Amino acid sequence: MKLNDQFTSRPGDDLPRIMMYVCPKKHVTVSVDVDVGITLKNIACGKKLCNLQASSSGEYYPTPYPEDTKPEWEWYRPNKREYMSLSETYRDWVNSGGLLIRWRTKAEPILHGDPRLNEDHVFWKDRTFLEQYQ
Repeated sequence: MKLNDQFTSRPGDDLPRIMMYVCPKKHVTVSVDVDVGITLKNIACGKKLCNLQASSSGEYYPTPYPEDTKPEWEWYRPNKREYMSLSETYRDWVNSGGLLIRWRTKAEPILHGDPRLNEDHVFWKDRTFLEQYQ
């Protein structure tokens, strides 16, 4: 990924944004962002048959992360067809910049150095991403 000329590169900018969630039974659920947006702090535990809630620290995993840290889930922006099938609650979440979670696909992850993550450009405030749902 080529970074914006005005964006200052830092160590770890070329690494994916990994988030780890841990449930009370210490099961670890690992996710990665494939779109820019807001993720949840608490999700259902990703371990099969565990009905507990998993929480993140709210911080992305320190970089570089261990090689064996493979995300099984990804945070993504739904396409128009997916969006139209969402409940009003989930549409409100997406309209506010929220991402949805799904099993990991081959989608390219967002990197820490992506210029869209720059604090000067808070994408969900400009609301242009909503045009795809019209």
